[in-house]
Amino acid sequence: MVVGNRQFDTRKVSETLKEYGIEDMNCPRNPTRLKERSGDPVFQMAQKRRSGTEARIAIFKNNGGRRWRAKGYTHRNIAVSFAALTHNLRWLARWQMAEADIHQAA
Repeated sequence: MVVGNRQFDTRKVSETLKEYGIEDMNCPRNPTRLKERSGDPVFQMAQKRRSGTEARIAIFKNNGGRRWRAKGYTHRNIAVSFAALTHNLRWLARWQMAEADIHQAA
């Protein structure tokens, strides 16, 4: 299955996914169709999962609130690598501080 937001809901995308036997769980642009799809528990689960993932990507991408100015694949690759490194180091630091607080309280 493929899950995405409204920008990915196009006829061409739907046809291509159907051609490859992939279930299209993109959020429909048409409000009537969205209302119909909202009754499907699989669609609800897929969209709920997508929203959490998009939020995490936004946090990762906006690491520190700076804009990515890198142009071209090589420079964006470097920018993503540094963003991943920074994100992981921050996560590890928060985790270690929490562990230290637990040990100190004991």
